[in-house]
Amino acid sequence: MRKIMGAFYDLDTFIQRLYGIEVPIPYAVYLERATIPQRKKIINTVKKMIRHD
Repeated sequence: MRKIMGAFYDLDTFIQRLYGIEVPIPYAVYLERATIPQRKKIINTVKKMIRHD
């Protein structure tokens, strides 16, 4: 735990979370896809984190 806390202070940017929309999962497939992070969103978010945007 101490190593984790020490590493926290060495971060170069803010911590970001990648998650779905905070709503109940709908039954309709197209609405379900809109609430769960998709591959394109995950890739774009990770690239953004790497670039420190």
